[in-house]
Amino acid sequence: MQVDWFTVIAQIVNFLVLIALLKRFLYGPIVKAMDQREERIAQRLREAEEREREAKEEARSYREEREELDDKRSQLLREAREEAERRRGEMIQEAREEVDDLRSRWRDSLRREQHSFLSDMRWTTTSVTPCPEPSSTPRW
Repeated sequence: MQVDWFTVIAQIVNFLVLIALLKRFLYGPIVKAMDQREERIAQRLREAEEREREAKEEARSYREEREELDDKRSQLLREAREEAERRRGEMIQEAREEVDDLRSRWRDSLRREQHSFLSDMRWTTTSVTPCPEPSSTPRW
């Protein structure tokens, strides 16, 4: 069997031209498209990681703010309870003082009335003429 070297060389040249053309028009654009797609995916991943980091930071910020507000609310409630308790104590003290004052005035009034009543009784008993003594037998 005889080898036709011209055909072998032509096929090798055709094959190399085919490879060059495929690389230039098919493989190059496919690789370029794949690289671009990889870059877009990587960019999206970076953006997603950045958004996730920002979301975590914002969540942490909100959590801290909420904790701050909870602490402030607790402090305000504690202060309000203390103020209410203090005011309650003041009101109770005021009420006791008012009751003591009313009791004192009532006692003074009672003493004055008692003194007046006793004075009137003395005056009445001294100004009244003696009554005849009642007889031992009743009259009916």
